[in-house]
Amino acid sequence: MKNILVIEDEDLIRESIIEVLEIEGYKCLEAANGREGILAAKRYQPDLILCDIKMPEMNGHEVLISLREDPTVSSIPFIFLSAMVDKKDLRTGMDLGADDYITKPFTNSELLNSVETRLKKNEEIQLKLSELTKNIARSLPHELRTPLISILGYSQLLMDKHKEIYNDQVFEFASTIRDSGLRLNRLIQNFITYSKLELMSNNSKGKARIEASLFEATQKFTDSIVTRIAKKYGRLNDFLKETADCRIKMAAEDLTTIIEEVVDNAFKFSSPGDKVYVSAYNEKDNFVISVTDHGRGMKADQISSIGAYAQFERGQYEQQGSGLGLIISKKLTELHGGKFSISSNYGIETVVTVTIPSGKS
Repeated sequence: MKNILVIEDEDLIRESIIEVLEIEGYKCLEAANGREGILAAKRYQPDLILCDIKMPEMNGHEVLISLREDPTVSSIPFIFLSAMVDKKDLRTGMDLGADDYITKPFTNSELLNSVETRLKKNEEIQLKLSELTKNIARSLPHELRTPLISILGYSQLLMDKHKEIYNDQVFEFASTIRDSGLRLNRLIQNFITYSKLELMSNNSKGKARIEASLFEATQKFTDSIVTRIAKKYGRLNDFLKETADCRIKMAAEDLTTIIEEVVDNAFKFSSPGDKVYVSAYNEKDNFVISVTDHGRGMKADQISSIGAYAQFERGQYEQQGSGLGLIISKKLTELHGGKFSISSNYGIETVVTVTIPSGKS
C-alpha cells in the first residue's frame, strides 16, 4: 500500500483529497501547514507528496526547497496543488524540482491520474537504480581488479628479477603494465563521465542540453579515431570506412567519445577477420554516424534493457569493459538533441546509428 502525504491548509479540501485517495486504496498522511508537512515527510518517508502552494507560515515552494535539500527525502515525488495558473508560478515550481502541477479546481480523475503516473514513474526509476546497483556490484570489482593484478604482478616481476630479465622481456612487461594502466584509466574516466551525464539528464529542471560551439568534424578527424581503435585491436585490415566533413554543434571531445565508444564496441564484440563498417554522412539537417559489425549480435530484449554496467552472456563469453561505452554514447547524443539507435540480427550483425543535429552557421 502506497503512502501519500497531503499538505493543505484548507481542511475541507485536504479531507476531500484524502477521501478520494483512500477509496482507491492509498494510505494517507496529512499536514495542515508547510512546517508540519516537512516534519511528516522526514518522519514517515511517504511514497508521494501532494502540497498546496499558498499556505501560512511556509508556502509550498519553501517546503519543496527544504525537502530537496535533505538527501533522505529529496527523491520523493512531489506534486503541487494550486489555484494559481500564472505561467511564472508554474515555471518556478517546476524549476525547484516539482514532478507535476495540478490546478484547482480539479476532478477526482485528474487527481488520481497524476498520482498514479508519478508513482509509476518513480517505481521505474527505483527499478533502474536497483538494476544499476546490481550491475555495479557484479562487474565493477572484476573490471577494476583485472588490470590492477597485471600492473602489480608485472611490476613486481621487474623489481624481483630485474638483473635476470632480458631487454625484450622488460619491454614486454612494461607494455603489459602500460596497457593495463590505460584500461584502468579508461574505466575510471568512463565512470566519471557516466556519473556526470546521469546527473545532467536527471536534473530537477528536466532534460538538460549541452551548449556547445560549432565544430568542423572533418573526414580526417573521424578517420583518425576509427584507425586508432582498429590499430589498438590489431585489426587495421578489418574495417571499411566512408566518411564526410560536417559542421556540428558539439565539442570535439564529446564527438570523439561518441565515435570511440561505438567503434570500440564493434571491434570488441566481433572476431578478427570480421569486417567493421563505419560511415559518417550528412542527411538533411543531421550528421549521421553508422557502425556495423558482424559479431555475435544482440537479442531484442538485450537492446531494450541496455544500461550502465550491463554485460550480456558474460558466462558464455569472456569480456573486457564495464558496459558503460554504449550508454555514455547514448546519453551524450541525447543531451545534444540527437538520437541513438541499435538494430541487430542475433548471431549475424549489429548496427549502431547516431544521429546528431548539424550546426547552423
